[in-house]
Amino acid sequence: MQWWTYQQLRASNASTRLTAVEKLAQSENADSVGPLIFAVKDEDTGVRCAAARALGRFKDRRATEPLIQMLRDAVPLARAAAAEALGKLGDPQAVNWLVAMLRDNDPQVRTIASRSLEKLDWRPDTDSQRVLQILATGKRHQIAALGAEAIEPLLEMLDTGPPNKQLEAVKTLGEINEPPVVHAMLRALKKGSPAVRIAALEALEQFADPSTYAEMERLLRDSNANVRGAAVDAVARCGGVQAVPPLLRILKDSSWEVRRAAAKALGLLGGTSAVEGLCELVRDRDRDVRESAIVALGQICDSRAIYLLVLSLLDPESCIRNAAANSLQNVDRHWKNAEGVRQALPEIKAALNHSDYWIRNSAAKLLEQLNVDPNAMEPVAPAALPPPPARDLPAAALPIPADLSINSDRDLRPAAPLNDGNMSGPKQRQILFVDDEDVFQETVRNLFVMLSNNTWRVHCAASADQALAILKTNKIELAIVDIVMPVLDGAQFLRILQRRYPDLKKAILTGNATEENRSDCLANGADLFIEKPHSSEGLKSIFVMLDELITWTPQEGFQGVLRRVGLQDVIQMECLGRNSSIVEVQDQQMRGRIYIENGSIIHAAAGDGTGEHALQQLLALAGGSFELLPFEPPPQRTINGQWESLLMEAARLRDETAAQQVAGQ
Repeated sequence: MQWWTYQQLRASNASTRLTAVEKLAQSENADSVGPLIFAVKDEDTGVRCAAARALGRFKDRRATEPLIQMLRDAVPLARAAAAEALGKLGDPQAVNWLVAMLRDNDPQVRTIASRSLEKLDWRPDTDSQRVLQILATGKRHQIAALGAEAIEPLLEMLDTGPPNKQLEAVKTLGEINEPPVVHAMLRALKKGSPAVRIAALEALEQFADPSTYAEMERLLRDSNANVRGAAVDAVARCGGVQAVPPLLRILKDSSWEVRRAAAKALGLLGGTSAVEGLCELVRDRDRDVRESAIVALGQICDSRAIYLLVLSLLDPESCIRNAAANSLQNVDRHWKNAEGVRQALPEIKAALNHSDYWIRNSAAKLLEQLNVDPNAMEPVAPAALPPPPARDLPAAALPIPADLSINSDRDLRPAAPLNDGNMSGPKQRQILFVDDEDVFQETVRNLFVMLSNNTWRVHCAASADQALAILKTNKIELAIVDIVMPVLDGAQFLRILQRRYPDLKKAILTGNATEENRSDCLANGADLFIEKPHSSEGLKSIFVMLDELITWTPQEGFQGVLRRVGLQDVIQMECLGRNSSIVEVQDQQMRGRIYIENGSIIHAAAGDGTGEHALQQLLALAGGSFELLPFEPPPQRTINGQWESLLMEAARLRDETAAQQVAGQ
């Protein structure tokens, strides 16, 4: 019999081998231990894990050595299975090996190793082991409670561990209020992971130790924008006035987040030396940067800023106009009589003819507020010390004459027209696709351009920074975003898009379609949440959904017309997105509902009928209208099949009906 068992464990089919292991696991015969030990070396991960779990149930110490060897498996799932089995065996010789697994790169392996050690009645002998045990259980606050005795073990983890362990060490050290932690954080600033450097900067910011200033200032030149942004806050807090010159230099940073952070920091630090740099930032293209610079100028209270603050009252963004009004009051309560206002009058008058309604409206109101008659205005001589102009940062949407720009030497010259993203020839839909997978990016671009008959122009970006740059220079109608991206993930990027481009239509296309991600993205402005397909046919279906999304207008209840988009497309969109909704369908003769829960069709009702028959009746409709309603549990569950099969069956029935009609003619 054992001969036959070994033959099954040597079968070429992994399913056959797994079945043999499962049968051995159900046996209470000690003779099963040998074949199971043989199976823990199987090439298939599933077979190895099943054999390890079975050996744990047998509690035969002959399995100790093979399971210890399995702790070196390349697959974390297999290491976790071996660690769990060793805990059940109860063999003390496994203790040292399980202690070593507390340093494993995988958090699940560390947690299971810790639980197995508890079953073996193990207690830590050293501070290092105690720290490792607590980290394995995820109770970081308990380590911080150890105080100084936890520092050395955490330093060891910082110096020798992989990036995820280094980050754990830095975050835990940051909760320990002991002087040696400062030196540990300085070491962390030199690590390769941006997340580790950011965590160290945040911890050092809390300590506010002046001796750390030089190292933190060095990170203002870091290659990662998020690190530079964190360094701005830390440098400002620890450096005080000496931080002003480096913060002024970083006002030209390529990242809007960094420029905004620097502007905020300079406003808090104060000092008239920052005024000129902040005035340049008032013309920044990014709304948030402009707003931060304006607020900072109001905090510094220097009259040289009045000229640009007055012009900011004409900004098309209401938040900028409000910030400028507040800052003008802070700088000078009688700002209307200031020289800077006189210098701004020609540009205010020119803004009366601006193409933007809000700029024209704001200019008229401002002149009325200043008691100035635009028809009686005379030319104003230039000031001896003109306000600081924009240098090499792009000008914001202020009402500066379109044919003039100001260079770094403050001379006047023709301005190059800005590229608004329009192409010559027929109007194209401007689509932005954000995904860091080059091959998938190229596939989507080519397929969507082809399917749209060249009516789509697909811009591709591999990161949030690239995407924001494209959005600034192109009139994008739809952004399609992946969740898993470097530095800033899709969910975080979605929040930025929703805040800065609320009218932009947004879709998430991801391979990580968890319910948590779906809820988060839909709550933060996503119009669609779709799982990445595994075939070109799936991408074609997604193209139909996205094409329809571009032209859909927000309405109460999300209504559509079936002649414009097939009901099957609507259902496929809901199922691919793993949505929960009710699709209410009607034409002149029939009315029905299709219930979709987490991407599965669970019930249909049409007239007096229910179940699959009712679903097929509704899918057979040639026209009518539909409405997507919030999900409510159906009175009963009448459908259990896969939605793909149900839609394919509906298509087959339609084809048969069409063929019969043709034959009858």
